[in-house]
Amino acid sequence: MGRPVKPLDALPGPTLFRAVRLLGRAPDQRSQRRFSGILVVQAVRGCRERGDSGEITVRSVADYMRVAPSTASRLVSDAVDAGYVETTPSPSDRRSTTLRLTDAGRQLMRSSVAYQTKVYEQATDGWSSEDKQVFERLLVEFCNRLLSEL
Repeated sequence: MGRPVKPLDALPGPTLFRAVRLLGRAPDQRSQRRFSGILVVQAVRGCRERGDSGEITVRSVADYMRVAPSTASRLVSDAVDAGYVETTPSPSDRRSTTLRLTDAGRQLMRSSVAYQTKVYEQATDGWSSEDKQVFERLLVEFCNRLLSEL
């Protein structure tokens, strides 16, 4: 006699992927450009925080997002067109450009982090502060481990 089969909603792997799909999609087609902008401005900030050699390029955004350079290039181009990012010639490589957030990009960063924090707080509403602290620590540890191994 085998073990009872758990439903997908009770398995951590499938549940994680379902949550990622939900959280990682634009709510509708109109917000796709803003959603892409959020991905780029958070990648630019992430590159800056991890200390990317002073120059943030499309290549560093691609590495940070773990996407192909062509995908990062398209996303960055959309973010430039939307006014979230500006490019300047690289002082160290004239074939390359560096990326920098505009005022609109910094505002998008602030509002996206506020929204993401609100979603997290709503999802953990009613949890004890101890449970939240444990979950936050484990979630960050889990995600960092996952990202370092992929």
